[in-house]
Amino acid sequence: MILLPKPRVPYPRFSRFSQREQRTYVDLLAKYAKLPSSSKTV
Repeated sequence: MILLPKPRVPYPRFSRFSQREQRTYVDLLAKYAKLPSSSKTV
């Protein structure tokens, strides 16, 4: 039996998103983080 390290979050699943959806979300975050703040629409 292999002992797994404790997860950094208290629950086993970090989110309900699939791995592909997480990648898309992170890519969008990175894309919008690079934009100047004046061009962001709130």
